[in-house]
Amino acid sequence: MLNIKATNVRHDDKSQRFSLREIGRMFERKRKLVKIAYSYYKAGMTQEQIANKFHMSRQHVNKLVNSLIEEGIVNITINGLENENVALENLIEQKFDLNQVLIADTEESDLPILTVLGKKAGEFLDDFIQNGDKIGVSWGLTLGETIQYIRPSNKAKCDVVQLVGGVNTSNHSIQPDEIARMLASKFGCDYSILYAPATMDRKLVQEVAKQDFYKKTFERISECNIAMMGIGELSEKSTIVTEGYLSREDYKMLIDSGYVGDICFNHFKLDGDFGTVHLHNRVMGVDISMLKKIQTVVAIAGGASKADAVYGALKTGCIDVLVIDTSIAKELEKKLQ
Repeated sequence: MLNIKATNVRHDDKSQRFSLREIGRMFERKRKLVKIAYSYYKAGMTQEQIANKFHMSRQHVNKLVNSLIEEGIVNITINGLENENVALENLIEQKFDLNQVLIADTEESDLPILTVLGKKAGEFLDDFIQNGDKIGVSWGLTLGETIQYIRPSNKAKCDVVQLVGGVNTSNHSIQPDEIARMLASKFGCDYSILYAPATMDRKLVQEVAKQDFYKKTFERISECNIAMMGIGELSEKSTIVTEGYLSREDYKMLIDSGYVGDICFNHFKLDGDFGTVHLHNRVMGVDISMLKKIQTVVAIAGGASKADAVYGALKTGCIDVLVIDTSIAKELEKKLQ
């Protein structure tokens, strides 16, 4: 019995010594990880330098650096995140497979929505557009306001192209030809005007489109790698209705058929379907198939009343970058939930 008891005691001692050894190794590993974390994040050392310092392979250092967050050694804090709409922007990007979403915080500003939205879009495009880009532009107050906030710069190799025909309005800031001129003036580059009404009789559209001058214009549209446009809502107060581009009969027909908005006069439903309404054949300008071939389509919209139109526009699959205000963002969040 004594021998057995003595054996058990010696076994327990070994177990205890083994446990202490393991604890020591754990502390040593944590110490090394902390040192590596400091070297990498604070001292600014490269992984190669750390490998030489700790006498280990570059691959092993990479593995340890990648484990620092999981091990609880490093916590990453993004300063200012609580004041931004990054999480909501990311949600919309993922749900609609967009390259970027930018939310203009109109709730924290006393300025008009159009001003805040235009500034947000203008500052983004200011950096996004590079010399040599071919940029197609649509029409509308939002787009006109956006261009006001793009800084003048030397981008002489750019080319600006009018995407849709002209609109009959006294407000120059919303006319597509004026918008094309304004943007080209900012960059000191050439521009192409589409000398035709935005909408006209279907047969006339077909005849005009066959002429060499308009063929060349449409070739320039097809060469665009960036397109800038607003998103129109379909309502009694929308510009397309108040300015008379839709007759009361056509407006009622679209509403009854479930249409909610338009992009460059191309109307769509809430699910993104463009349908086969006769109005699509009356548009002198870019159509949906052409828009889908443009590398980056930037759409800008503000105001809660446009939430359905923006949702439908996103469902079309035409849009790559979306700039919206806080009210639309919150409505989209509700729809996605």
